[in-house]
Amino acid sequence: MNVDNDNDVFVVETATGVISQVNLATGGVGTPLEAHYGTISPDGRYASFEGYGTGYSATMALPEWHVFLHDLESGLTTLGSISHAGHPGTALTTPAAKTFTTRALSEDAGQLAYTSNFTNLAGTPTPGAFGAFVLDRNRGASLRVTNLVAGGTATVEVGHATGSGAVLVAFSVTGQGPIASTWGLIDLSPPLHTHHVAVDTSGVGSVPVTVAGLPAGQEVWAQGLDILSFELTNAWYGKVQ
Repeated sequence: MNVDNDNDVFVVETATGVISQVNLATGGVGTPLEAHYGTISPDGRYASFEGYGTGYSATMALPEWHVFLHDLESGLTTLGSISHAGHPGTALTTPAAKTFTTRALSEDAGQLAYTSNFTNLAGTPTPGAFGAFVLDRNRGASLRVTNLVAGGTATVEVGHATGSGAVLVAFSVTGQGPIASTWGLIDLSPPLHTHHVAVDTSGVGSVPVTVAGLPAGQEVWAQGLDILSFELTNAWYGKVQ
């Protein structure tokens, strides 16, 4: 719902006519500022947008223009205009000075392409000049959690990890960080609870985790680290059912 009279981005489910707002922070919280230029992935699950404000991501200390990716299924919103180390692009802080033009999403939103005049994303671009960038979200191990039900047993699943290794998965119930680390910014807030997930030769593994002491509706964030490649997994978000 648009409650601030600023531009917002919406998606329409053509089969049902249901309209959903896209420029939301994780958990469905609205932002007081604006958004433009929405793009939806071919599978209809993900939408990217150019957003201005501090409410989309905990990495934003000041209102800034950035590209964000919103998972219409889980409600997770992540920052797209980041360097490989996980650092936000050096942004312009004036609403009139937008820093993005075209964007495109691959079938599963594994790749997010956009143009920007950020100077700290990759290479050594000329200050003020626009460059084309691609964020590969499929790089490194993938992470997801299934059957997150109060009093039940959830399954932590990893894939695309380094074969015959392991992924250290951390969970938070307090927020999505970020925390600075040797491997980049971790999208979790302390305290953290960790689980060790061994993987087979193909880089796939899973472990059961008892969902104890968490009520239905509790928000949960997770992210992992491949202990052989030292690359972070995708960030994951869900609510206890």
